[in-house]
Amino acid sequence: MDFTLIIVIYSVVSAGFSAYIASEKNRDGASWFFTGLFFGLFALIAISAVPVLPDQTELEVEAEVVRDKAKPIKETPRILTQAEIQKKEKRKIVTAIIVIGIVVIIAVVLIFHSFGPSRPL
Repeated sequence: MDFTLIIVIYSVVSAGFSAYIASEKNRDGASWFFTGLFFGLFALIAISAVPVLPDQTELEVEAEVVRDKAKPIKETPRILTQAEIQKKEKRKIVTAIIVIGIVVIIAVVLIFHSFGPSRPL
């Protein structure tokens, strides 16, 4: 079986599972289908980690209850402490490193696949 066919089958299966899991968690199945198509196992892990969204009807009922009980208040902006700012910056750096790592892994796999040993015809 050709390696390209295996990758296509893997991508489509990952996309299907990602879309199914997303729809079960009240998320957009089409978006997760394409995410699963391009990112495969990483998309499956990501959609498995996100929490379930409540149904739209539940949200509307909750919003109505809150609206009935709500009193207008004046909120003051919250000032972040230096530790909170540093924590957010560290999170951004870690996220960037993870994304760069994934891109590098994909690039290495594609390069090795492109320039790998040639197969006889």
